[in-house]
Amino acid sequence: MTSTAAIRRTLAHLLLALWWGGFTFYTTVVVSVGTAVLHSATKQGFITLQVTHYLNALAGLALAAVLWELWARRKAVQVRRLTEIAWLVAVLALLAQVVVHGRMTALLDVPHREVLDEGLFYRFHRLYLCLASAQWLGSTILLVALPFTSCSSNPPHHDPAG
Repeated sequence: MTSTAAIRRTLAHLLLALWWGGFTFYTTVVVSVGTAVLHSATKQGFITLQVTHYLNALAGLALAAVLWELWARRKAVQVRRLTEIAWLVAVLALLAQVVVHGRMTALLDVPHREVLDEGLFYRFHRLYLCLASAQWLGSTILLVALPFTSCSSNPPHHDPAG
């Protein structure tokens, strides 16, 4: 394995693990603790509004690194269909989340910390949570499967002609 391949593979794994761990911890611990401390899901939501930008940017970087790894290894090993599908689910969910997040933000009066249309906002929020769950599931599959797609019992065939 070349040093570039080792760096590429490590970068893909670490970025994906960083996003996955951060997202999992934030959704399972920080949101509930923040809601309890602030005595308001709405107030916690305004914190999440800001944090989401960072989580989505990190997810984008991680998924780009995973794509780089999958693309570089496409000839060396047979990339499992499940890994390709998991990556596609995670990317499509992320892109949809960005769109839905924009719609949700438009329904907020950020300076006054108010939701302008609670019914519509929470419909978008439920959709956003479903998309986030799909992205998390796809990324979980990638975390488990990616190391196996990066290894091969058969050495890659090198064609001297190019």
